[in-house]
Amino acid sequence: MDMEHETRMEALAAALGFDALAKLVPFPVERIRAALEAGDEHLNTLPLARWDCAALNRPFNFRDEQFYRFGDWPEIPLRLSASDKSLPWHKRPSSSLSDRVCVLKYVARRLALGTLSGDAR
Repeated sequence: MDMEHETRMEALAAALGFDALAKLVPFPVERIRAALEAGDEHLNTLPLARWDCAALNRPFNFRDEQFYRFGDWPEIPLRLSASDKSLPWHKRPSSSLSDRVCVLKYVARRLALGTLSGDAR
């Protein structure tokens, strides 16, 4: 991961709150750690539908993954504005969906690597 992106995600995570973001990470730490150990530093082997749902404060269901798989996702409204008022996104309502996913993945990596301690929050 490039340093500029890492610095930006660190700042965004600090602004939104590490604890609040950690609660939204859609995969168990063990699964994230396994992906990282397999060389997936960007966690792209973990389904994007789950990251997007977490970034939208929206419950994930099996249909979501099917929409992604078959390219029909636009039929499901991706409404950032509806989630702008929810925790923790209300602190940065202009964050794009990609920024939200990136910051969740950043926090997930930190959790899996054990670098997100009580002192860092």
